[in-house]
Amino acid sequence: MLSVLIPVFNYDVTQLVNELHKQLVVSGIDFEIKIFDDGSKSNINKKSLELNRLKNVQFKELPKNVGLSNNRNYLASSSQYDYLLFLDGDSLITNTNFITNYLDNMSSHLDILYGGRIHPEFVKSKNQKLRWKYGKFIEDKLAKKRSENTYKTLMFNNTLIKKECFNAILFESCLTEYGHEDTLFAYQAYLHNLKVLHIDNPVLHGDIDENYVFI
Repeated sequence: MLSVLIPVFNYDVTQLVNELHKQLVVSGIDFEIKIFDDGSKSNINKKSLELNRLKNVQFKELPKNVGLSNNRNYLASSSQYDYLLFLDGDSLITNTNFITNYLDNMSSHLDILYGGRIHPEFVKSKNQKLRWKYGKFIEDKLAKKRSENTYKTLMFNNTLIKKECFNAILFESCLTEYGHEDTLFAYQAYLHNLKVLHIDNPVLHGDIDENYVFI
């Protein structure tokens, strides 16, 4: 039924995957969780490989860096179920009903569900303040507000989509650098007239970029 797809680069996703796995097992649905590291060659991957011990979980190291767009496409092409849930690797699940909320809102007449994202109430380092402020005051919107601009506010950090709809668009493969790949996808979703529902089912942004990285 549901393939949870997590692109990652040099990041520990253990907490995220364990929480997702626990909720998915409780839900009783058929599921898989796939995590592809984008050729980071990181020592963190040694820990992440332990996730393969969990039932229906696959952590894989890509041999070379292909960029976020292609990594997401690879994840989707390797998936086996009809619904895809894309989550960023630096997400944290703060709601024990996270999976249930998505399952309760799924409908045959909907193509995409977007749950949104929130940022922590504060960051300790001044070097993270710029990215944090942008996230807190620009990106963090309730579903009602996001629904006023359905496609403009659609991102892929926490998004459930029908696989057939994803395959009709795909992420732009020529984009190998980070940034705005989901803007292009959202525009294509608009052109394809995909039915989008914004819901309040956010993930917490767990890794706030330092100022110079964000710029």
